[in-house]
Amino acid sequence: MTPDKATRRGAGKPHRDAPSGRQEPSTPSDAEMLAALRTMRAWLGIVAAQAIYTQDTRPADCKSRDAFARWHRAARRAGVEGVTVRGKVLSATAVAWATPLPRAAKLALVPAAPESLSDKFDAALGIRTRKAGP
Repeated sequence: MTPDKATRRGAGKPHRDAPSGRQEPSTPSDAEMLAALRTMRAWLGIVAAQAIYTQDTRPADCKSRDAFARWHRAARRAGVEGVTVRGKVLSATAVAWATPLPRAAKLALVPAAPESLSDKFDAALGIRTRKAGP
């Protein structure tokens, strides 16, 4: 295709990095365009988007979908900022994932219930009984 036909069809000028090897001084290279875009973004104050994790796109240190769901539930209960639910999607920002969650207090051990009086009588009489349960 000749440059005239390309221009008439609206394809634009050949690019400086085009495979044809032709250089068009009015067309910036990819590197120049990227540098200009970065400069414009910095000038406008546009910040890169935060990483959003969901149960399907988990962070690298999350072992499973279930582990993410359990962490998400605990983070919501703790009131961590950046943890949301939309429909069935559980999502969290990278900042929320890095926030340490408060640990629940360890459960106190409850002493075993004292043996009933009939168990003591059975033992005194030599009767062996089996306890119910596992």
